Amino acid sequence: MQGNFIAIVLDWPGTAGTVQIRFMDSFLTEHFPYGDTFVSPTWTKQALIGQFSVKYSDGSYPYCMLMAPGTIQEDPITTATTPDERSLKFKFPFPARIVGVCVRNGRGGNDTANVDYVLYNLSNTILASLNYDATYYQNQFTKYLRLFFPTPPVVNANTWLRLSIKPATTTNNWFWHINNVPSVAAMDCMPDGRDMHMSTRTDGGAWTDSTTSRPFIALMIDRLHDGQVSDIIRIPAA
Repeated sequence: MQGNFIAIVLDWPGTAGTVQIRFMDSFLTEHFPYGDTFVSPTWTKQALIGQFSVKYSDGSYPYCMLMAPGTIQEDPITTATTPDERSLKFKFPFPARIVGVCVRNGRGGNDTANVDYVLYNLSNTILASLNYDATYYQNQFTKYLRLFFPTPPVVNANTWLRLSIKPATTTNNWFWHINNVPSVAAMDCMPDGRDMHMSTRTDGGAWTDSTTSRPFIALMIDRLHDGQVSDIIRIPAA
C-alpha cells in the first residue's frame, strides 16, 4: 500500500554455507532507507545499507533512493587502453549550472595519475574542463574527490551531455567504479534513472553508450529551475 513502510529481509536458514551482501557506500546513502541487522532479540541500525532494489510484477523498478543491484567493476584507464576515454552521459529535466564533479578512484588506482575531466555536448564541443593534478591530493584511493570547474557552465533542460575522464599518460592507471545492472529498467531505481549511463570512446572516435552501466561519479550543480540562483546540491550517479 502507498505510504506503508516495507523491509527487504534476508534470513539465513541454517549454519551451513555463507552469503555475501554487497553494501552501498556511505557516500551514496541517506538517513532513509537504512540497514538493520538482527541478533535475537534486537534489531540494530547500521551505517551502511545492502545493495537492494524493489521490482514490480510488470518488470519496472520504482525510484526508492537505492542503488540497483549489479556487478561492480573497477576498470583501469590510460591513454593506451581501449577505451581510453570514459564518460557519464546524462541530461537533467531542468536547467542548471554544473559547478563540478565528485568521483572516487578505485582501490587499484595510482596516486600519480593525473587526469582531465571534460564536459561535452553531443557535438563534442567542450563546455567546461578541469585538470586533476595528483600532486596536491591525498594518496587515498577509496576517498572521494570534489573538483570544481573554473568557469561553471549553465546547461539547458533535457539536453544530453557527457562528463568524460581522460587520462594523461600510458603508465598511470586511473580506476573507475562502474555498476553494471541487469536491465535498462533497473536504472530507474537510481537518481535520474535511465538519463545517466556510461558512454565510452577510443582515440577521439565515435562514442558507445552502455545503457545498463552507471559509473560512480556525481555532478555538483546549482542554479536549478532557471539557471540563475540556488544553493549547490549533489546529484549522485550511482
